[in-house]
Amino acid sequence: MELSVIVVHSSQSLRKFLKATVSAMGNHVVEAESDKQGLSFLESNQADLIIVEQPLLELGAANFITQVKLIPGHEQTPVVVIAASKDNEAKEQVRSAGGAGWLVQPLQPQQFIRMLEGFKARKAKMESETKS
Repeated sequence: MELSVIVVHSSQSLRKFLKATVSAMGNHVVEAESDKQGLSFLESNQADLIIVEQPLLELGAANFITQVKLIPGHEQTPVVVIAASKDNEAKEQVRSAGGAGWLVQPLQPQQFIRMLEGFKARKAKMESETKS
């Protein structure tokens, strides 16, 4: 089961790390260096998972999620936020906007991999229910 993942992060090194990790698990990954570039991609492409940084350059993660949820076909697309700190107020804003997860840097590789496996399992379950 392959996931289509978009990574929206201003740091090229972190985007490359995330792409390598997600790709190594057999997934397709697209990179975007800004919130605007990410939204532009999502307007014409499907994604099974969106990974974004907090704070995003212009919109902020919560506003980005709100904008994603307005794009047809992405109302249910999970968005996971990677943050530099445990900002409880920002975390709650992300949750309220429909965010599916919050990870704090430095990323723990096993935690990140378990999260990806969980989203893969969720996709497989949804696809099998659709076929039934």
